[in-house]
Amino acid sequence: SVVPGAHWACEQCAQPYDHEALESRLVQIAQRRSHAYQLQDLQCDGCRQVKTDCLSSICPKCAGAFATRQPAAGLQEALAIFRNIAQHHAMPWLLETVETLAK
Repeated sequence: SVVPGAHWACEQCAQPYDHEALESRLVQIAQRRSHAYQLQDLQCDGCRQVKTDCLSSICPKCAGAFATRQPAAGLQEALAIFRNIAQHHAMPWLLETVETLAK
């Protein structure tokens, strides 16, 4: 039986990397990427001013619409990449995390 990730080895010493440690790190990266998207500032499409209050739906400076700085498509693309890695390299924790974040 082949151990998942056993083919990942250090180029210098040929020791295999710890598959669980790699999965843990990828889970952290996926979670941070999602949190960064969720906590990002809204910015005016017109004058690029950052939204500073919670009540206004239009920019007080130019009456432009607010939008996220990073589009949702960027996060969805990153999560799709993490999903592919999880499926290909038998990483169930990463797969569960990505599926939860993608909801």
